[in-house]
Amino acid sequence: METARIFCCNGSRPPSQERVCCHMQDRKICRNGNKILAGNGSSKKIAKRAAAEVMFAKLQNLPETTDIPRLPKTNFRLESLRSSSEEKITMLKRNPLSIPNTDYVQMMSELSKEQGFEVTYIDIDELTVNGQYQCLAQLSTAPVTVCHGTGISCGNAHNDAAHSALQYVKFMAETK
Repeated sequence: METARIFCCNGSRPPSQERVCCHMQDRKICRNGNKILAGNGSSKKIAKRAAAEVMFAKLQNLPETTDIPRLPKTNFRLESLRSSSEEKITMLKRNPLSIPNTDYVQMMSELSKEQGFEVTYIDIDELTVNGQYQCLAQLSTAPVTVCHGTGISCGNAHNDAAHSALQYVKFMAETK
C-alpha cells in the first residue's frame, strides 16, 4: 500500500493559499497486479481498511476462471468457537501447540471440517532473505483470517502457516 496525505479545507481559497487546514485525510493505495484501488479516511488505519475492503469486494466479484485463489463465502465467525464443545476445538484449547514433529496441516484440516470453515494454502513465489519458502494459510472466516509460514521446503512452510493459524484460532477460542 502507498500513502498520500490529502489536506482538505471547506474554504473557497485555492490549496496554494491555504494556511490552516480544518482536517487531514489519509489516502491508501491497494495494488494487486494491474489493479489499483484507493481508500480514504481520517486516519491511516481507516484509509488502509477502506482500500483493503474495496480490493476485497473487487476480488470477490472476479469470474471463477481467474487464477487468483478465492475463498468460499461463509458466515463462520471465530468468536463462536468460545462456546463450542466439539472434540477438535476442545483438544486445541486443552493441549499445547509446541509438540515437535506435529502435522499441523492435518490438525487444521480436521478442525476446519469439524467447525465448518475451509483452509486454503497459498504459496508465495518469492523466497525469504534466508532462502526459505513462504506460504499463507487463509481461513474462510468472517472476517477472513490469513497467517504466514516459512520453512526449508514448501511442505514445511505449509505446516508453519497451519501452526500459526492454529495458534490464532486457539487464542480466539480462549479469549473471553
